[in-house]
Amino acid sequence: MHGFRPGPVSFLVENNTPVEGIKALIGHGSERMIRRYTQLRPQYRSRVLASIPCLVGNKNDVIDPLTQQAVA
Repeated sequence: MHGFRPGPVSFLVENNTPVEGIKALIGHGSERMIRRYTQLRPQYRSRVLASIPCLVGNKNDVIDPLTQQAVA
């Protein structure tokens, strides 16, 4: 059954579900377990990086660490 936890936990994290709600759903009281089960998709990582304002240079200077490509 533990093999099915990463999908739902990742979905909840990506959709900004409060940590307390996730802990209640998975039956664990620690945020460490949430981090263990979370496997964020590259699209989510790119979306988060794109939402961060660029402080130096232009937007093409922001590189996604997973894909090593510029964030659009």
